[in-house]
Amino acid sequence: MTPPIHDPTVLDFCMEHDACTPGFHWATETGCKTMSQLWRHRELPNVWRIWIATRRGVCSDVDMRLFACWCATRIVQRDIRSRAAIIVATRFALGLATDAQMRDAHVAATPYNDVGYSAYCCTDDDASQAAFHASRHAAQHAAERARSSLTNTFGNNTTAIKAQAKQLVLMVGNPFRKTK
Repeated sequence: MTPPIHDPTVLDFCMEHDACTPGFHWATETGCKTMSQLWRHRELPNVWRIWIATRRGVCSDVDMRLFACWCATRIVQRDIRSRAAIIVATRFALGLATDAQMRDAHVAATPYNDVGYSAYCCTDDDASQAAFHASRHAAQHAAERARSSLTNTFGNNTTAIKAQAKQLVLMVGNPFRKTK
């Protein structure tokens, strides 16, 4: 049997992970007592859903690495070195690549251009940070391509952020549910 998944109170989670002031106030005023309830809240902003999921320990490293790779593939299409790094990161998440291969991919993906940064993020040692930065960078890149102004951490591209949040939910479901 799978052990229960940690479902902290909204207040404890926000304090532990140093939530931004607007996020803290919104989350604590929803009436949701636990993070599982908040995750299911229909009005949870997509960018906050991504932020919550990418906090260390919320989702598995495998899910976070695969999410990072999914985000990076949205913008890395023609760059061979970046695509190769994303493939290695995906294989690593699935247990099909070694630590040495991952380190080599990280070095090879060293950002020599803006697009390469997403692939570089995928090979970060910390899977949660990889997911957070790849998601943020993909949204910023999409915003720049749409010639939108960047107004926050993730850029002003609600279409990209909505797609990321939808994919995240498809991949991890509710990471705070009581049993997996």
